[in-house]
Amino acid sequence: MARQVKARRVARRKQIQPRDLWLAGIGALSLARKQAAGSYANLSKRARALRVQAGHAVIDSLGTADASLNQARTRLLRGANQAQTRALALLSQARSLTTARLAPVLARFGVQTGTAARKRKPAAKVRRAAPARARRKVA
Repeated sequence: MARQVKARRVARRKQIQPRDLWLAGIGALSLARKQAAGSYANLSKRARALRVQAGHAVIDSLGTADASLNQARTRLLRGANQAQTRALALLSQARSLTTARLAPVLARFGVQTGTAARKRKPAAKVRRAAPARARRKVA
């Protein structure tokens, strides 16, 4: 018996039709538009989130700086008040020591010290003349 050999079938390539190209182009364009819109929405959402996050960071840093400035101001004012108190105490002490030590010397020269010293009278007020009035010419 003879064996039958089947002929090979050669697959023919399907020719590309212009309609197929047109549909593929429309599909690619639609897909690109959807991806671009999604990317823009995602980018917009991330930009808003970054803006909010930056605002919070600025507020936090300003709060920290404000607290630090308030602490520094409080410390400076406390130090200034202490220095002023010490300076006034030293001044009062120096004034009393100076008055006590110089009182006998000034008494020898006839200068009165303390509350018994004469007070100066204020200077007398000077009266100023009123400005002259302009006269009208008689025609």
